[in-house]
Amino acid sequence: MYNVKNDDEIKAVFHKISKVWDGLDIVIHAVAFAEREELKEAMPMMRGRNAAALTLSHYGAVKVFPNDNVMGVAKAALESSVRYLAEALGSEKI
Repeated sequence: MYNVKNDDEIKAVFHKISKVWDGLDIVIHAVAFAEREELKEAMPMMRGRNAAALTLSHYGAVKVFPNDNVMGVAKAALESSVRYLAEALGSEKI
């Protein structure tokens, strides 16, 4: 298992994937607190493929849930970040 908090291990995962596949059609972001730069390791394998980046959210991003604390705010920010990511990478067919 790889440590997603270690930049070298993240790079190693995508290096290993690139030896088997010629590209990626989708990346699913399902790790809490991933830095924006950590998601960029997949970009070279996604460019020009009409690829997609998908993230997981929950209803707390649009509706208040008691005791949800900051999670709803974090998910709302994540959803907004993905919209900006889509705008930034759309020209590269990601």
